[in-house]
Amino acid sequence: MVRITGIEERQAWDGIVRSFSDYDVYYLSGYVKAFQIHGDGEPRLLYYESDEYKSTEAGLRAIYVYMLRRIDETTFDTITPYGYGGVLFEGEVTEESLGAFRAAYQEAMQEQHVVSNFVRYHPVLRNAGPMKQTATVTDLGKTIALDLSSAETIWDNIHSKNRNMIRKAEKNGVEIRHGQGLELLERFRDIYNATMDKDHAEEYYYFGRAFYESIDRDLRDNYRMFWAEYEGKTVAMSIMIFANGRLNYHLSGSLASGGLTGWERNKIYNYSISISLNGISLSAQVEDWPEASTDVNTIKVDLQS
Repeated sequence: MVRITGIEERQAWDGIVRSFSDYDVYYLSGYVKAFQIHGDGEPRLLYYESDEYKSTEAGLRAIYVYMLRRIDETTFDTITPYGYGGVLFEGEVTEESLGAFRAAYQEAMQEQHVVSNFVRYHPVLRNAGPMKQTATVTDLGKTIALDLSSAETIWDNIHSKNRNMIRKAEKNGVEIRHGQGLELLERFRDIYNATMDKDHAEEYYYFGRAFYESIDRDLRDNYRMFWAEYEGKTVAMSIMIFANGRLNYHLSGSLASGGLTGWERNKIYNYSISISLNGISLSAQVEDWPEASTDVNTIKVDLQS
């Protein structure tokens, strides 16, 4: 059985996603809504459930989030929304069950007149593995995952050269703050766009005001802003997104400032955010986040799924 859910059915969409024990923020309707506004296509959630799972919960089920894009009057293609995603399985993953999923998946795509799929998988969830049996999967580069269980663990996993940069920033008075809201997102947009200008980024990577308004409105319970201040000025900002015990570095930007190189500033900034996020508790509400502090070693942040 395959069910396709549109973004207009947000409650049903998120209910399905959250029923999977290993879901991440990239699968939530509030995340993909901003990219619909950005012009990436029409968001769809495909939910698959085998006959065995439906009757005994011993079979296979899956979710897959994609953007449906029109090619011409009769045909479409699909892509994974910006970030990570791909098919997320739950249940008995076998050659037979994957074959049944692929057949149902292809039929669903054909019914939507889809002629091509491009999928980006989730490196932390490692969901590309099962799909290698039924699709062409290419490995492209690596990503970094950091254990936030304690400040000591974070520090131990940092290269000695980077630790020196952290000490330098602490000595120079770099402060890390955090919060939410449209005012912060507008400040972030200015810094981020300046960073994109410096990097000669493609037009796609410039997001409009409505995109950020959607983050604040549709992803309200799953994002947080962090920024670094040096001599009273904001020198770097990032949008962090989270759900289900995982936090992801979404977008970031930085400005030139005296006393620290951009490389040094970013090393400090990333470490300070990491320290701020150790000791995660999944039971807290967003309103329980502590007030911004200038002491990056004592900030404790609780995350809600």
